[in-house]
Amino acid sequence: MLKFYIVEFCRFYILTVLSLGVYGKLRSFTDFRHGVEEILNLSQGAAQSRIAKSISGTVIITEAVTALLTLAGGNFSTIGIGGATLLVIFFTVVIARIIFQKRLIHCNCFGVSVHAITWLDLVRNMIILSACSVFLVITYRHQEYLTIQTSMLNNSILFCLAIILSNYTMNLKELQFLMRRPSIG
Repeated sequence: MLKFYIVEFCRFYILTVLSLGVYGKLRSFTDFRHGVEEILNLSQGAAQSRIAKSISGTVIITEAVTALLTLAGGNFSTIGIGGATLLVIFFTVVIARIIFQKRLIHCNCFGVSVHAITWLDLVRNMIILSACSVFLVITYRHQEYLTIQTSMLNNSILFCLAIILSNYTMNLKELQFLMRRPSIG
């Protein structure tokens, strides 16, 4: 039964990360679009702005549909988390490319960001990919976990834990700053 709770936790965690990503991008769409323009090296023309706007909108819609599939549960959640896995892999490749090129870009993936993309974004994506992998591996071996119903209390507890972990993983840069030890002297 523990595996079932692990599966549900991973599903809620991925759902929370996707939902907060969609919300953040919609709340600061202009900043997100600007980040896409920077990532793609688009100049400041009308055509380039339309391209960046289309790509930004497509990313948001894709994340929203993926979140809805994940929320639906059952076999739909497997499709949703499979889609989330592909999205995170794509984002990880883009982030790694930016880091290796030593470009200073603010992706604004979860809303307006004052921090440029760093290796901590790769760590965050690895955590998300780990949750996706755990969900997919366990549900592949135990299809029955996709149909088990649990109490509202259990779901609420798992969802709250998922919100806590998603806030930690989305704010790794701030946590790094808070955890630095002050130098003596």
